[in-house]
Amino acid sequence: MEYDDSQIGLEVDGKIWSGENYGFQSQESHDKLFIAGKLNPVQQGIDRFGNYLTTSAQADPIAGPVLNFLGAGVRTITNVLPEPIKQGVGFVLDKNQEAAENIAAATGLPVSLTDPMTIADTVMGGAVTATRPAVKTAVRETLQGAATIGRNLPPPGPQLVPVGAGAAPRVQLNVEKGGAVMKLTVEDPAILSQIPHVKKGVASTTEYAAGVQKLKKTKTYYELKRRIDQNKFEQGKITKDALKRANTKTQKMENAKLSTLATEMDPDIFEKVNYKNLDVTSVFKFLDQHHGSGSKAMTAPWVQTALKIGNDDDVVALFELHKALMGSGMGNVKSAIIDAPTVVHNVATASKAGRNVDEAIHSFMKKNKAGIEISSEKVYDIIGQPKNMDELLQKYITFVDEYLLPQKNLSLKAVRKEFARYRSTLPVSKHAQFDEYLSKLNMANTDIFEDMS
Repeated sequence: MEYDDSQIGLEVDGKIWSGENYGFQSQESHDKLFIAGKLNPVQQGIDRFGNYLTTSAQADPIAGPVLNFLGAGVRTITNVLPEPIKQGVGFVLDKNQEAAENIAAATGLPVSLTDPMTIADTVMGGAVTATRPAVKTAVRETLQGAATIGRNLPPPGPQLVPVGAGAAPRVQLNVEKGGAVMKLTVEDPAILSQIPHVKKGVASTTEYAAGVQKLKKTKTYYELKRRIDQNKFEQGKITKDALKRANTKTQKMENAKLSTLATEMDPDIFEKVNYKNLDVTSVFKFLDQHHGSGSKAMTAPWVQTALKIGNDDDVVALFELHKALMGSGMGNVKSAIIDAPTVVHNVATASKAGRNVDEAIHSFMKKNKAGIEISSEKVYDIIGQPKNMDELLQKYITFVDEYLLPQKNLSLKAVRKEFARYRSTLPVSKHAQFDEYLSKLNMANTDIFEDMS
């Protein structure tokens, strides 16, 4: 039996029909395609047309001139477009908008957040940009330029026209109603004196621009993910318990990503094997990567609030103030990580190893003990309803003093104590070698040998 795009979602022998472009997929793969906006029949047609433009069209004597020249900084196209190509260009642009509108209708999100290319790029973590530049940038911008130019074609001839005049660059800016780019709103001198390098326009600099845009895309993606899971529940496709598990997992992933503003100098290293360090103190292969500058569930709400009430520069101000107060970055960045033996980090592992679980980091910091590791809900209660970024950051300074700095200091103390214990079991002849090993570990921007006892 043959299937077409009108039957997307049909289940046959445990597999889900995902359209002509993808065939039958597992439920998990089908869901990923749905989140990426790839199950929309219109979008599947767009993808097929886009694939034509980037493969056979390159050699096509009629369509080829459309992609005649794609330079590094300046894109130009041949201004001689036969009528079928002009119609095709218009079709692609119109249908891309239709796909965005259809996805928006299905999820309840605004059309500005449901552009298929944007969603796909978010889900793939930038992979669309990295692996399909011809589709994501060159082809799309070329088509937009071609559509603009093609409306008033001059007589046939080999004239080359810059696409830049007609292409709409895919640059997301935080813009006020008047059209001006929104800038830093933090004004408190006491705060600004701690982050003197944070000035208006800082979020658009090379150091921060990519990270800030990734934060905004991440927020959009997880909002969409929750809507999709909720729709599945309302349609009876998943149980209430399954929805709860999905939301818990989504929240955990979102907290990790929203707590991180990675830069070239301070990259995201969490759960990346090439950044993990071996654990020579136990049977476990790697040391755990403990978030030494505060748990993700406790820092993410502040970032969420900054994204809501502030702008891009203000978000950078929050991360940089954190670094100034803590002496290390936030979230998954290298400067925030403490390489911890798992027996003093993870409660379950400590129990299996016969250790005192009350001494595990994620045990003694909990409510019934030190009381400095609290839930996201409690953090939002602390944040309240700040009127502006100054008020938010003033609260954050207090929060760091009362919760995050104690977390960092107690975590370091537990880790150093465990390393000191293990060192004491080694012969003196092995101490220098072990100390060299310790010196290479991540300790949230602190000296591993400080107060090691």
